[in-house]
Amino acid sequence: MIEDVETGHLIVTEVRPADPDDFFNLDPGWRFDWRATIESAEVFKLIDPKAPDQILGLLALRRQKDHVEVTLLESHPWHVGKTKKFQGIPGTLFAFAALLSFEIGGEGFLAIDAKTELIEHYRRVYGFERVGNSQRMILDTEPAMTLIAKYGGKPSHE
Repeated sequence: MIEDVETGHLIVTEVRPADPDDFFNLDPGWRFDWRATIESAEVFKLIDPKAPDQILGLLALRRQKDHVEVTLLESHPWHVGKTKKFQGIPGTLFAFAALLSFEIGGEGFLAIDAKTELIEHYRRVYGFERVGNSQRMILDTEPAMTLIAKYGGKPSHE
């Protein structure tokens, strides 16, 4: 679930598997090469079901035996920074990954290699913990459940 920054209205969203064709019409400003990413990871798109052709955010991940590895996450360029139209896109995508982790028996555990400038933000906003002094961050069961409760959905084991 995301929020319209101007009105405060909540918008129910859906996360669906992305198709390579989804990347041909991406608006300018996306920072990552999603066509290459889909070759090495599962890629999901966040959409508003009322406007399914507009991708609000993208998430790349790999399912591991006991957790989900988030390899890339990006909000649509219109929804980044102080002028963003919607907020909650990364949280919604992280919550989806946490739900997937519960489904595969990973107890909500996520792992991500965060950019240096995002480490504190991920810790403060989403509950990730830094592994030593590395850029590696993990999300444990409790913060995963908090993310899921805030951004929508329930762990399937409950």
